[in-house]
Amino acid sequence: MNGRADDTFRVAAIAASGPGSGIRTILSLEGNLTEDDVYFSGIAAEHDTPVTFREAFLSRLDEASADPIMVRYRSRVVRADPHALWILGNEVAAYSKRRAPGEELLAHARWAHYL
Repeated sequence: MNGRADDTFRVAAIAASGPGSGIRTILSLEGNLTEDDVYFSGIAAEHDTPVTFREAFLSRLDEASADPIMVRYRSRVVRADPHALWILGNEVAAYSKRRAPGEELLAHARWAHYL
């Protein structure tokens, strides 16, 4: 992977911590704080192609079909570009192996709340 996830996360965290920054919140949909808590990116990293990743991820989302939030989320995932999702997931998984995203966020955050 080319490190875009590294750069994106680092730029967001540093920009938010800069003097006079208007950024008050960084919302991470991926949400990896450590290498151990990968979900979406972990699934992507397990697959060699966007197509097999997409099928596996949608299958996992189908397991949560009793939850209306997951049903809505799945409806968005099914319309997304599988290649873009696969690249994102792989880059974030690789980033989470090289660094501790949660520690980097805390190093630059004025306030952090993990849900």
